[in-house]
Amino acid sequence: MAKVRWRGESFDARPISQNPDGSWLMEAQEHTSRTAPGTRITALASEIVAGTMPGEANATPAAPPGADKGQAALDAAMAEERKTLPDPASLIAAAQAAKTAQTTQGDAGAVSGGPTQAPAGAQASNEGTKAMALGDKLKLYASGTSDFMSAIEKTVDQRLVAQAAKKADMTKRINGVFAKTDAIEADAEAGLKALENTLNQLTNQ
Repeated sequence: MAKVRWRGESFDARPISQNPDGSWLMEAQEHTSRTAPGTRITALASEIVAGTMPGEANATPAAPPGADKGQAALDAAMAEERKTLPDPASLIAAAQAAKTAQTTQGDAGAVSGGPTQAPAGAQASNEGTKAMALGDKLKLYASGTSDFMSAIEKTVDQRLVAQAAKKADMTKRINGVFAKTDAIEADAEAGLKALENTLNQLTNQ
């Protein structure tokens, strides 16, 4: 059993299986505004607050009271930190400038007839810069995951509402058509009754 924090709500869920991307297929054990016992969800590893997952040797201790508030504060702090990160365009521009500078320095110190070799220290520094730039990009991409999932969820909700409205309209129209046929049948039945009464009176005479 594990405690998950999913879509802004915390509840107990039973892990079922792990997906190739590292996320988990979970079965909710509690009622929330989005789940009922038995509802299956896909939770990221970062959304699993506490509990024992299959394959883990030891259980993660249960989150203490108020842990959700602490998580919310942590999320807010991370959001503020993401605001200070450079945007992808700036990272790409900085990487291109560094590459241009490296090429220029290499050309200035090149020996005619042979390849230019940058100092070992410079190569290590450039590799470290590239790794840091890549890490910043990954942080930026990860920061957009929640917004992306929210947009998908909103689109699905809108489609379901539209589908329900269309179904209700079709049901109303079908009932209207059958109401007209019912009225016609009622008129025919009344006419038949009147005819039967007339014939019965003639027969009795």
